[in-house]
Amino acid sequence: MADSTANFPLRTAGIAGLGLIGGSLALALRARGMHVTGWDRPAVLKAARERAVIDEPASSLAALCGAEITILAVPVGVIMEMLPQLAPHHPRCLTDTGSTKAAIAAQAARHQLAFCGGHPLAGSERNGLSAARADLFHAAPWIFCPPDESANHASNEISADLRARCHALAESAGARPVWLSAPRHDRLMALLSHAPQMISTAMANALARELEHDPEALALAGPGLRSMLRLAGSSYALWRDIALTNRDAISSALSSFEQEIEHLRVQLSTRELERAFHTAGDIYHRSRHE
Repeated sequence: MADSTANFPLRTAGIAGLGLIGGSLALALRARGMHVTGWDRPAVLKAARERAVIDEPASSLAALCGAEITILAVPVGVIMEMLPQLAPHHPRCLTDTGSTKAAIAAQAARHQLAFCGGHPLAGSERNGLSAARADLFHAAPWIFCPPDESANHASNEISADLRARCHALAESAGARPVWLSAPRHDRLMALLSHAPQMISTAMANALARELEHDPEALALAGPGLRSMLRLAGSSYALWRDIALTNRDAISSALSSFEQEIEHLRVQLSTRELERAFHTAGDIYHRSRHE
C-alpha cells in the first residue's frame, strides 16, 4: 500500500466482542492512544472496564458505528447475523476477525456495507477476556480481503478509504497487513489451518476407537502425539461455523491430505518413503523460517 495508507490517523474504534482477540485488540489500540468503545455481554463489559481494556461500553451494537472503524471480533456465525443488523446504521468502516472470508464478504455486499474482511493470524490456547494481552498481534500477519467493487457498488474512493483504515488498524495493533482476495484466503486457510484442525480431530477419534478397551495406553503418549493432538482440544462452537462457511475448500484440502496418506501407506516398504520424508522436512523448515 502507499504511504498515505500507512499514515491514516485512526483515533476511535468500536469493538464488538471482547474475548481473546477483541480484548487484545482493545488493549493494543488503547496503548497507541486510541479511544476504544466495546460491546459484549454486561458481565464482560464490567470486567473490561475494571481492567481498563476499553474506554467506554457501548449501550448497543449500533452505538459502535460512530467510530472511525468498527471491528466484529466474534465467531463467524455471529458476524453473519450482525451484518444485516448494522446495515441501517451505516458504519463508516466495518471489518471483522473471522477465520473465513468469502461468505462474510457476500453477506456484507448484500447489505451494501462499507466492509473489508479481516483475519489476524494470532491466537492462544487460552480464550476469553482474561487471556487478552496487548502484544498478541505483534509482528503477526493480519489478512485483509478488499471488497469486490462490482458486488457492493463501492466507489474507488470508498475502497481506498477502507484500505487505509484497515491498514492503520493492523499497524496500530503491531501487526503486518497482508492483502488477499477472499477466495484465495479461504483456500489457503483450508490448507494451513482448517484441514489440520480436522485431521487432529480425526486422529483423536481414531485413537478413541482403537484404545476403547485399553485407555491406560494414552499414558504412554510422548510429546509428538501430544503436539499433534493439541488442536483436537479446540471448541466445536468455534469450528462449526468455519466448517459451514468454508466447506468446499476444507473438503478439497482433506482430499489432498488423504491422497498423501494413501501414498505413504503404499510407500511403507519402499525407498520412496525416504523421498516423502525429505519433502516433508523441507516444508517443516520453511514453515519455521518464512
